Amino acid sequence: MTTKLYQFQKDDVRQIEAWNGRALVANDMGLGKSLTALTYFRRNPQTHPAVVVTVASLKFNWESEAKVHI
Repeated sequence: MTTKLYQFQKDDVRQIEAWNGRALVANDMGLGKSLTALTYFRRNPQTHPAVVVTVASLKFNWESEAKVHI
């Protein structure tokens, strides 16, 4: 991983892992929900393939976030 996580993002990833991937990341805008989810997916390859549900206008944002941070 090329991007360092903030402590709250690390805590979120650990909580998602504790819930076996069944979580809704509902942080405020700009706090790195995409990065948190991408980190979880990277640390837990058994979750692949994964489905990300988002509005159509943000699907390219997910693509660019994955390219930048992973």
